[in-house]
Amino acid sequence: MNIWLVQRAEPLPIDEGQQRLLRTGLLAESLVQRGHDVLWWTSTFNHSLKTCRSHKDALIHVCDHYRIWMMHGGGYKKNRSVSRFVDQRILARKFKVSANKEARPDIIICSLPSVELCLACVAYGRRMNVPVVLDMRDMWPDIFVDVFPRPLQGLVRFGLGPLFWEAQKACSMATAICGITDAFVDWGLARGQRKKTDFDKSFPMGYKAAPPQEFFLQEAQKYWDAWGVQEEPKELVVCFSGAVNWQFDLETAILAVRKALSKGVSVKFIICGSGDRLDYFKKLAEGEPNIIFTGFIDVAKLYVLMRRSALGLDPLPDRYDYLASINNKAIEYFSAGLPVISCPKSGVLFELLKRHNCGLSYTHGNVDELAGLLLQLNRERGEINQMADKAKRLFEERFSAEKVYQEMSRYIEEIARTW
Repeated sequence: MNIWLVQRAEPLPIDEGQQRLLRTGLLAESLVQRGHDVLWWTSTFNHSLKTCRSHKDALIHVCDHYRIWMMHGGGYKKNRSVSRFVDQRILARKFKVSANKEARPDIIICSLPSVELCLACVAYGRRMNVPVVLDMRDMWPDIFVDVFPRPLQGLVRFGLGPLFWEAQKACSMATAICGITDAFVDWGLARGQRKKTDFDKSFPMGYKAAPPQEFFLQEAQKYWDAWGVQEEPKELVVCFSGAVNWQFDLETAILAVRKALSKGVSVKFIICGSGDRLDYFKKLAEGEPNIIFTGFIDVAKLYVLMRRSALGLDPLPDRYDYLASINNKAIEYFSAGLPVISCPKSGVLFELLKRHNCGLSYTHGNVDELAGLLLQLNRERGEINQMADKAKRLFEERFSAEKVYQEMSRYIEEIARTW
């Protein structure tokens, strides 16, 4: 089959360094292994690093049966900015033109966001009689309204009216809706005002847990030795890897770790990543050597860190879209047999941790409660070991990339065959 994947913001297999491929990259690998031709439509702009891979459109041949078409939209400095919306409009226009130059696909899978590309894909699908599956990753544009104070939300929603209309149109015209959880699928169906069919189903985020090459592994081990994070640390090592911005509540975590340290708990908190709140959090942790900021780290360093840690922190916002999600960070921790400490105490992830006893949760913003969990787990290290075993088992049963994307590949094949 000739299969198009449309996703504009993930790491690419052609990017420099060791790349940790995400949902689209891993799905592409699975489809190619199953003998399909894959064309991934994406952007020249690296969303994570905010840099351009190229300043012009480029068609890249990754290997036999696998190509990547990078479209140049201009990029942006901040995720929440007018320039990002301009970039996405440009990409959608370029897709409409360039799609006509390619052989007609058997099926298209496009992730939402972006809304603009989703609408362009379903319009192409209707015109060319091609089935289009929309993969719900984020609840756009709803989430943009909620970041504003309540008195302004009605005005913001009115201003974003065209984007809401485009999202409704795209979801209503799609052949099928899939998503990262059942709640995300339900949201896509509601957005499109459509009834559920057998083709509307969820597939979790899958993660590839294979170890890095030996050379990179040894370099990573030396790196953490230099930071004082040993292979069998005496301290209770808690790690976080991700964007250091408004999205994750690291303030509560930093204050809770400081409080636990003041009560005699030997805990070390490792924060890996960069973002626009990095300086703020560094100032908040000032004078505490057991709270370490490393900046961005590569795949091998993260692999080793998770296996030298006792717990993985996932401090999510108390917001409906996060409550409906099991994010990639939690699954990443599970892959290393790492129990997850999460907030808030509600939602899909909270219920998963509780049901499988592979982590604990605290109330969003509650410093004393998180500090209490650290005190408890420091006293009861055996409880951590039990949760670690269950986290690893849960990963292998539900979240391994091989399992998830083989199932998703079969789903794509079935829709294309029956269309």
